[in-house]
This record gives sequence, structure tokens and C-alpha cells, in this order.
Amino acid sequence: GHNWKSILGDLKKLKVGDDVIVYSATSEKLMFKVNKISTVDTSDVSLLENSDDRRLTLYTCTGLLDSKRLVVTASFVEGLDG
Repeated sequence: GHNWKSILGDLKKLKVGDDVIVYSATSEKLMFKVNKISTVDTSDVSLLENSDDRRLTLYTCTGLLDSKRLVVTASFVEGLDG
């Protein structure tokens, strides 16, 4: 997503161990825990590969003239009620 304040502009504030809550298209509330934060080249598309686990991968532009990508990976913890 774009590194705009209204979209993923605050992604850089996340730290390993932080919780991320996501609402699915069916309004299911899902919790993930950040386990990895990295900066990669724009040509590195390995973050788009399928995984064997249930995870959330968020990435946005970063660096001088958006020359890099900030990647935050979080592991699924649980579905939450309400």
C-alpha cells in the first residue's frame, strides 16, 4: 500500500511484538503479532510468495525517492469476538 498518512504512513511505527488487528471482508476480527520488520530492494518480490503458515505481510515505499520497500510480517495469533 501507499506510504500516505491515511493508508500505511504509520507502518514505520510498528515494532516486533506489536499486535495488529485486521477485519476481514466478513467482519471477522483477526489478531496478528509482528515478528519481522525489514527493508528490501524494490526488485525483491520474495515477500509475495505463498507461505505454509497464516501470516500478514504489509509493505510500503520507503527510502530516498521511495527506492526501498518497508516490509512488516506478522504471524496469526487468533480470531477475536466482537
